[in-house]
Amino acid sequence: MKQNPNVIQKELEQRLAALDEKHKVERIKLDERHSSERKSTEVRYEQRMKGLAREGKRVN
Repeated sequence: MKQNPNVIQKELEQRLAALDEKHKVERIKLDERHSSERKSTEVRYEQRMKGLAREGKRVN
């Protein structure tokens, strides 16, 4: 049973579009997670520097 090449092409394009969308969503989730991790690290660093400054220790 032979299929029409145009039908096969359209089906492949639809599958590729679905994979691209899935990948985009996963990448957004990953970027959001990394962003929140980076922010929490920056906040901890700032709090540490403020604490050292309060104690009168030198902060570079």
